[in-house]
Amino acid sequence: GGPINLVYRRVLVRDILSRSEDCAALLEAYRAGAVCLVNSLRTPLLHSKGLFALLHSPLMKPYLSSAEQKVVAEHLPFTAMLSPGSGRLGSPEAVDAARRDRDAWIIKPVSQSGGRGVFLGRDTPQKVWEAHLEGSEPAVLQRVVEGWVQNFPDARDDYAEKSCLVDLDPFLIRGRLAGFMCRLSQRAPVNVAQGAHLVPVFVSSGVDL
Repeated sequence: GGPINLVYRRVLVRDILSRSEDCAALLEAYRAGAVCLVNSLRTPLLHSKGLFALLHSPLMKPYLSSAEQKVVAEHLPFTAMLSPGSGRLGSPEAVDAARRDRDAWIIKPVSQSGGRGVFLGRDTPQKVWEAHLEGSEPAVLQRVVEGWVQNFPDARDDYAEKSCLVDLDPFLIRGRLAGFMCRLSQRAPVNVAQGAHLVPVFVSSGVDL
């Protein structure tokens, strides 16, 4: 019966696109600048795992300084597009290496979330792995980075210590550290939809980070 001031809902852009008729009013208001959407519909470009393949491709070398290229090499696991027609974002050499040693590689869909469609080579039979290497869905092939493992007390089991994989993600606002999101899991991938737990992070001013 009155104007709507605020709607809070987590929604994925691909869900909006798949239900464009249901979301027509929202999209119309967005295009007209009559509604503030946080984040904007442009942000999926930064969420795509294909961005890692782009940063590792020869296409980016003219645009990155030597220092930036060093950051990419040292901090971003090598990634290549796996889909047909990947062109210079693909890497036949990486695909051959993944066939020979699947334990060192992982396949991830370009735009999925919640750990869906992720295949760890070490957990995938060779024939199934090779089928995914030849798959037609947009995906990336990425070198595995060994997880950070720490012991944590489990309140559900009389605070017994359990070995957990840690996914610690810093938040930066205008270039400054503004907080962390931390997830714990006893198996990969470390994702809440796959059974991981979101936990609080406490920072002591007396500890070097």
